[in-house]
Amino acid sequence: MASNRPVWYCLVDGKGEAYCETTTHFVNFPSTGFVVEFKDAVHAKNDRILKEYVPSQLVVFANKAEFDKGPKKRVFLRSSATLNKLGSDEDDAFLVVVPTHYLVAPDEDYPAKRKKMIPVPRAAWFTSELTVFCTVELSLSEWLAMTYNGTFENLSWNGKEMEDSKPPMETESSTRTFQRFEMNFPVLMNDNRRSSVFVRPCYNELFKILLDDIEKRIQSVGVTGNPGIGKSRFYSYCVFRLTQQPIEGRILVIDCADKTYIFEDGAFRFISTKEELLQHIFNDKVIRLIDGQSTNLFGWTGVSILFTSPGYSDYKTFMKSTSVQYVMPPWTQKELSIAAEVADITTEEVKDRFQVFGGIARYVFSNKNQVEDHKTSTNEAYSKARGLEIFKVVSRREEVNEKMYSHRLLHMFPQHSSSQAYHGFYVTFGSDKIAEQVYDNVMNESMENLTAFMVINMEDTNSSSFRGKLFEIFCHHHWSSSGQHKLIGKLLHSDSQASQEAEYSIAIPQLVEVRSFSKLSDIPVSEFAEAKALYFRPKQKNFACIDSIYWNGQMCYLLQMTISNDHGIAHESLVKIHDWATKRGINYEYVFVVPKGQVQDYKVQNFLTTTRHVHKTPSKIAQGLVQYAVGVEMVPTLKHSKHLDDLPAN
Repeated sequence: MASNRPVWYCLVDGKGEAYCETTTHFVNFPSTGFVVEFKDAVHAKNDRILKEYVPSQLVVFANKAEFDKGPKKRVFLRSSATLNKLGSDEDDAFLVVVPTHYLVAPDEDYPAKRKKMIPVPRAAWFTSELTVFCTVELSLSEWLAMTYNGTFENLSWNGKEMEDSKPPMETESSTRTFQRFEMNFPVLMNDNRRSSVFVRPCYNELFKILLDDIEKRIQSVGVTGNPGIGKSRFYSYCVFRLTQQPIEGRILVIDCADKTYIFEDGAFRFISTKEELLQHIFNDKVIRLIDGQSTNLFGWTGVSILFTSPGYSDYKTFMKSTSVQYVMPPWTQKELSIAAEVADITTEEVKDRFQVFGGIARYVFSNKNQVEDHKTSTNEAYSKARGLEIFKVVSRREEVNEKMYSHRLLHMFPQHSSSQAYHGFYVTFGSDKIAEQVYDNVMNESMENLTAFMVINMEDTNSSSFRGKLFEIFCHHHWSSSGQHKLIGKLLHSDSQASQEAEYSIAIPQLVEVRSFSKLSDIPVSEFAEAKALYFRPKQKNFACIDSIYWNGQMCYLLQMTISNDHGIAHESLVKIHDWATKRGINYEYVFVVPKGQVQDYKVQNFLTTTRHVHKTPSKIAQGLVQYAVGVEMVPTLKHSKHLDDLPAN
């Protein structure tokens, strides 16, 4: 670690005169430190006289000689620069400018010749207004998944939970309208061509949240998420909305790499001089939208909203100051299917590609040649996948970025909280197929490490979704593997200790025939009469309350695999399955399959509305459901491995 040294500085106003009659002083600081950290140190040293300012408002010049070059020639130090040997003595001290009302006065004394840049009318970059793309019948659960994804059950819905007090309300679908707009927008990191932008349901919700942050004048706001989900498109949408209805009294600046524009009088104008750029940097009325990265990222006084993937090197520094971060959700398969026309692909292609890439639109919507390249990259990611590395990403809740192969396999999903949507995130698999492939790789590498990870992190909420999927796959393999098994459990009661009666069990024979289905009508009920063991897995999770159906020749078991002691039953889905079974004269039992150690304390589970909140008035069907739980031993013998000490634990 570099040692500290005295770093000399002078606090001055915009004219270069001593600020509040201060004199040259120093802070102890390393030469390898960044200017942004130096600002923090100076601010802390002078917190009484700088209490009206935040460190990022300070402007640092190398010395008085640099400042005296005047507004046309002087250059301030960027926040990402290192101090090196500057400020080594009192005679060559840094000049730290405090943004007083004199800040732009020198520019008035020496007016800069602004380059005449021809403004670009808004209509040239946004060639249409919002138009209807399509209307689709969607269930409430489908709409909520598209809009929020992740753990949307955590949301309080503006203080009023969206309880479906009557069961019929849950099964109703609504007509949803999707929109798009056309743009020819050059201020983008990855796409500088004319394109049609599909407005995702999450765009409008996130935009409303950003408007609130703008109103609160939160200085640094980050919008992040997996690479390729459309953050730049959302950036374009925000520019579209803020130029369609400008906020009175505020100035819109758009920024990407080294291109900075101001929106005024219905047109975009390139900011061509450092002097004008500085004026906007120190103007607290500015709303700055940044796509990807910026050569002038730090030091702005107004509201700066950065849309980028976590891999951007300056992102964490940007987010160190007083800031908020939002995580944009990956696409759902249904959402991709609706937007497929924009990319000129079929819904069948979407279905196949979703299993390979998950909800990453960049890959799913690629042309055929690009898709093959992306598949090759994904296969390379599988070959590189190592259990210990993936476990660390998940348990430490590391952001998924393009510098890591894991961004092909893992997705960041919004965690959400009762007070804030899109706040926080967790990491899990992008699709069921990805999960299966990673599971096979990790099991082949070391079953011991996998099972150890499951045990060590059993209380870790960050990895619960990831571990839950691994446990589900383990259970599926339990039924499909050759060999007789018997799972022991119990009848569930509301009091976990109340049931100490006769043992409940499910026997799995030597051979079980495994099938898949897309909808319940695909299941060949006629074969149930043959008294053979059949195991059915849904191709997609169409029914939220089951992971599989097992027919042992006499009884139909509805199986829900979970590692959670609080795993509610989706009321709407249960009613559908009940109707399917009773119409065909099929007897069924609802069974939770849990880790063996959880069976004893497992208790009857609540029924959930479409919004995943506890149902206040469940139907008679739900009230009459008898629930069971059986245990699976995932770790028969956990021997010590030289790798176990490296396993991440919460």
